[in-house]
Amino acid sequence: MKDKKKANQAVGGANKANSQYSKSAVPEERTTKSEANRKNALKSPGPTTPRGKSYSRNNALKDGLFSKEVVVTAAGERVENFKRFEAWVWDSVQPDGAIEEILTNDVVVNWWGRQRVRRCQSAELQNRLQNLKAHDLYLRSDEIEPLKLRFQVCLERYQSTTASTPPGDLEQIVTGLENARRQLAATSLGLEFLINKVSAVKEEAESNGQISAASEVTLLACAGLTNDLAPYCRWMNWINVIESAQAVERGHARRRGGIGQTKEVEPEKAKRVQSGGQREAGESSKAELKFVLVSTIENVERELELRKQVLEAIEKSYDKTRVAAAVLPADSTCDRFARAETAYDRRLYRALALLTMKQARETSF
Repeated sequence: MKDKKKANQAVGGANKANSQYSKSAVPEERTTKSEANRKNALKSPGPTTPRGKSYSRNNALKDGLFSKEVVVTAAGERVENFKRFEAWVWDSVQPDGAIEEILTNDVVVNWWGRQRVRRCQSAELQNRLQNLKAHDLYLRSDEIEPLKLRFQVCLERYQSTTASTPPGDLEQIVTGLENARRQLAATSLGLEFLINKVSAVKEEAESNGQISAASEVTLLACAGLTNDLAPYCRWMNWINVIESAQAVERGHARRRGGIGQTKEVEPEKAKRVQSGGQREAGESSKAELKFVLVSTIENVERELELRKQVLEAIEKSYDKTRVAAAVLPADSTCDRFARAETAYDRRLYRALALLTMKQARETSF
């Protein structure tokens, strides 16, 4: 007995020491903060107004699938619609007695909850599809922007190198420029970028009748270094430049020939008429060359447009496939909606069965 008493005293002393150690192990700062938090929580009365209480009831609401509220206004439901449906069910069932009223109310509440699940599932699907389209758009744009920048840098290097005297090494620049163009031409957004550049060159040709050397390089880079139309455009542009230079030189020559003339040379009006006819013929030839140049640039633009239409059709078909796959929800989302709808279905059909059985029994009696 004495040994047992001593053992109990030893255990009690150890427990007391452990409790003192555990209390001393907790920092005083943490203890004082916890006590202060508890005191402050007791001071908070919570929402006191009806409006505040109604808001606080929805603090943890996400989509209302498992909400205990009959009408969840935060989920887009309206009390008037619920009242209208409830009146319609009660008029149809016409419950007699408290039991039938309870069962009818269960039918109304569970059918309303099941419809909420289906609305939430439809809204979740719409949201997923919209996010998918936005994601694809931004993803394609993010992929194209670096290619645009690389193409522009290579184009500027190509223009500066060809304009230098003597021209520098173009092999590496041409390789980088052509690779960037091919990657841009593989998407509809990249082709739109190339088409805009070709359109700017065409506007220059329509305005001036010719294009600059930088625009020639731009057209060649957008069409492709192996494309036959771009060199033909450059050749036509050179002809226009030469014709314009010769027209300017003829104008200067006529002005120089008119200075210092006397009345003795005035009878040569026939020559002047002839020179006027030649000038009109030259202007007509210049307009024809301008037309051919603009038409050739339009052919380059048309080729890019046709390629863009084909790629847009392919991308649209791919988008439809992705949307069709996105219609099927993930396993976790599908299970969540299924569990919610199953719970409402069980209660709904159980209430319907009990209500039908009770009314059938009363009718038989």
